[in-house]
Amino acid sequence: FNVALSPSLAWTRVTHHTMAVSPDGSHLAYIANSQLHVRAIDQFESTVIASVRDPFEVFFSPDGKWLGFYSDGKLQKVALSGGSPVPIAPSAAPSGAHWTEDDWIVYALPTNIMRIRAGGGTAEEIVRFAHDPRTQQVAMIEGDRFEVLDITTSPSSEYVGLRFREM
Repeated sequence: FNVALSPSLAWTRVTHHTMAVSPDGSHLAYIANSQLHVRAIDQFESTVIASVRDPFEVFFSPDGKWLGFYSDGKLQKVALSGGSPVPIAPSAAPSGAHWTEDDWIVYALPTNIMRIRAGGGTAEEIVRFAHDPRTQQVAMIEGDRFEVLDITTSPSSEYVGLRFREM
């Protein structure tokens, strides 16, 4: 589906996950003008969660009451109704994140896939990518499953091999 922004807004960090739909389909969260916006799915006007600074990688909790995001060198969460962000853990910038039904946040980093309890704690590595300089790996998190795409270049650079692995 298409999402139209009001004329005063512009998408921010379009190479990252800048939009999320709540699990029940009732709300849309998105990042525009470096701010976190929330709106009912059937409304055009959004509310800015002003306490969140320069976020990206937005995602919903399974119950739709919280938004997870990355900002200021940390995974964080904030109530859909607003309020102060709650730090979950320091982290490098993820390239995808998902909040599971059993209250884990699974997120992809350049070298691995990690998980941490939504309430905070110590992050655990659940997948380590290969260290082959000819292979680039990209993690894709969708729902409660994730896949790794291996992109391998031959030594002579004559071909590229692609392989999906469900984890």
